[in-house]
Amino acid sequence: MRQQEADDWFVETVPRPDADLIIAAFPGVGGGCAAFAQHARLMPDWLSVATLNLPGHQARFAEPPRTDLDSLTVELAQSCARRSEPYLLFGYCSGALLAYCVARLLHEQQAALPRRLIVGSSWPPHRAQVPPLAGLSSQRLWQVLADYQAVSPALIEHPEFRELSEPVLRADFALVGSYRHTAAPPLPIPVTVLVAEQDRWVTDDDVAPWADYTSAGLTVRRLPAGHWFMEEEPAASAAALIEQAAAEQRQPS
Repeated sequence: MRQQEADDWFVETVPRPDADLIIAAFPGVGGGCAAFAQHARLMPDWLSVATLNLPGHQARFAEPPRTDLDSLTVELAQSCARRSEPYLLFGYCSGALLAYCVARLLHEQQAALPRRLIVGSSWPPHRAQVPPLAGLSSQRLWQVLADYQAVSPALIEHPEFRELSEPVLRADFALVGSYRHTAAPPLPIPVTVLVAEQDRWVTDDDVAPWADYTSAGLTVRRLPAGHWFMEEEPAASAAALIEQAAAEQRQPS
């Protein structure tokens, strides 16, 4: 049985005390610690999902949201470095950029690294795109988010959620929008890209450059869904995560 350390940054919505491998998961903008609860329920006993628990989101709703990417990356890297069990990083949509930043900082600090970086529905960091939101009215904001497919359709389709979610969405977009790419050595861990076959935003031209971010091999897995495949096809996306985790579980420590 593994030892679980208290940490506000990542929450296991479905605790699996006998798991010997963890997926530290980063949801897209507006996502909280319950973002992947459905996937967590589909994991085998040997694998657990711990989802990023950011201030201003869900369980930490009363706290001010974070907008400083550099300081947040440092704190999340420290959290990951304290893990005693093997883990993978998984970043979904804009969460992929944050997951990459954490992996990159761990590498720069020569800290213990995740076994693999998995990214889904995401451009590579040097092509990261954030819709222009500064100064937009609330009505125009939601129209732009819909046009860009920048948030889950569940938010777009339920106006009652918008008033509560708008401040944290603006903060999250400010957070990822502050990223400025600089060249760095490739990560010495494998990278997997999960890409949806019907995604009109992330194309094959966006997938291939992820190969430049790893010296340990790139894997591409295609899912029969659109950009928001985690919501549209939870069983298929959970199976893809399990497959990639199983490949690492078979590797020697």
